[in-house]
Amino acid sequence: MGPMRSAIWRAARRPARMLGVRVRRSGSNGPLSHITDRRLTQAYATNLAHRLPLLYCVVLFNVVVLTLSFASLAPVALTLVLPVLLVSALLSRALYWLPRRVAERPASKMRSDLRRLKMLLIGAAGESRPRTEVGAAFRDQQRRAP
Repeated sequence: MGPMRSAIWRAARRPARMLGVRVRRSGSNGPLSHITDRRLTQAYATNLAHRLPLLYCVVLFNVVVLTLSFASLAPVALTLVLPVLLVSALLSRALYWLPRRVAERPASKMRSDLRRLKMLLIGAAGESRPRTEVGAAFRDQQRRAP
């Protein structure tokens, strides 16, 4: 395990150590893939609740700036309809992840929220392997290169 991964692992375990929860590395799904302990779930969700609203607000600000920058050049669908949909989705997510609201949720709801967030991030990132013929050819060329 490289130094960066071990640093990430230590950082992920920090909230669990503060609560006295023992965390083991899991199999192929990575660390913390099956969050079952109530205290660990609470610590993990609280940690995210302090970061996600700010992240959503930064993206919201970027959407507004891009909308205003290209209002005269882009079609109405890109400068009015899409930004309104994005702003409403980002505001609802930011309000949903406010720390006060997260603290009031039961552990089972937090576990389902964390699983859904994980799937959302995986879906947004897409697949890391090239799926096109051009991508496969590029990958084969890289393997043959000395």
